[in-house]
Amino acid sequence: MGKPVVLLFLSLFATTFYSKAQNDQYSFAQTYFGAGAQYLPGSGSTTIRDGSATETVRLPGKLTPYLDMGGMHFWGRADFYVSFFLPGVELPGKTAATNLSTGIMTGARYYPIKIRQNSFRPFAGINWSSISYQQQNKNPTEEGPLLNRQILGVEGGISYITGKYRIIEASLLWLPRDSWDYPTGRNEFVRLNFPPVGMALKYKYLLDFTRHAGSETSRAIQQQLKAKYESRNALSAFSFGIGVSSSFPISRSPFLQTERPYLMAPLPITVFPDIAVGYYFRKPDLALRLAFRPMRFYQEAYGLRHELKRKALSLEAFKFLWDYKGFVPFAGAGANFETIQLKEKDFGNTVTHIREEKISYSIVAGWDIRPTDVEWFILRTNVRYTPALSIKSLGKSYFLDHLELNFIQLVLYPQRMKAVWKK
Repeated sequence: MGKPVVLLFLSLFATTFYSKAQNDQYSFAQTYFGAGAQYLPGSGSTTIRDGSATETVRLPGKLTPYLDMGGMHFWGRADFYVSFFLPGVELPGKTAATNLSTGIMTGARYYPIKIRQNSFRPFAGINWSSISYQQQNKNPTEEGPLLNRQILGVEGGISYITGKYRIIEASLLWLPRDSWDYPTGRNEFVRLNFPPVGMALKYKYLLDFTRHAGSETSRAIQQQLKAKYESRNALSAFSFGIGVSSSFPISRSPFLQTERPYLMAPLPITVFPDIAVGYYFRKPDLALRLAFRPMRFYQEAYGLRHELKRKALSLEAFKFLWDYKGFVPFAGAGANFETIQLKEKDFGNTVTHIREEKISYSIVAGWDIRPTDVEWFILRTNVRYTPALSIKSLGKSYFLDHLELNFIQLVLYPQRMKAVWKK
């Protein structure tokens, strides 16, 4: 199901891309922030263990608030977003200690009819969810792991766009992969069935920083800024970027599968800061940067505490490929200095303590939203993949080939800021 759906959406976005050439870069994209609530109905079931006995129980319904950030692209036809789910409220009907959430969700939506003020608009989309689930046996000391699985979901719904470009949105979510194995002990597993559908209500606040940048007055100001930048060597400039990134582990590690089968493999998704300093070269339209990301992956189950820390300091170079109406994709590569530390405690006793420093290599890609070439700040999306990164524990491989996604990074150019503000 996954590949055909992805290909369909890529073709829809491509059609929109080539059919909108008459629009300008100043209305290409709008950033938004939002908040909403998701409801997962009281369906699905799990098995709770009480010593040697088992009991099948129904999962309760759950209402979960979340925060949203993203951007409307391609002149109101495409929506790219990431949602961060907060602690939720389980509705009446709970019969066991369980906790279910869709975790972090990244997605894309397509509007067959572009959004317009005071209008309803249907949409369809796909998303990458990180379902998380945890349960506790009847024995209060036997708490299971926080299970995290990555799945591709399909969604559809309708949005109402107010006169001030605020969006009220209602959607339905279908999660086709709704059955997994869950460990009720270090060597015992039961079948877990999730609710296959959910629904959500959301409010989004659109921000358009370049709405009036195409006017004659704004164009004249841009020319003045460009002349000022050139006189003060600020077209090529230093940059500082900060954003929130997510790490999606790819491979199942032999160490976790054989030695720790009751823990998650691949590792759970984690969120961390992505901080970068760099330099932009105007003439070749390329950039160098030094990026730092501290990541922590933590799991705990049945008396074992498992913690992996990865700190990556990366030197990266990337080239901007083209400028399509202010949408500027880039691609490049980087070398990373990695500090990796694995610690495990079994009922309070240290059983594993590994620390390694090594060099790894990454592929980087993404895009800037760059309406003009005189912006003193831009919004950037970063994707970073680090293949072939691993450590050894008990003679078995522990894979760390992660896909990192930094959906919105704020990039500032201090030299340009100084030139703008200095008279």
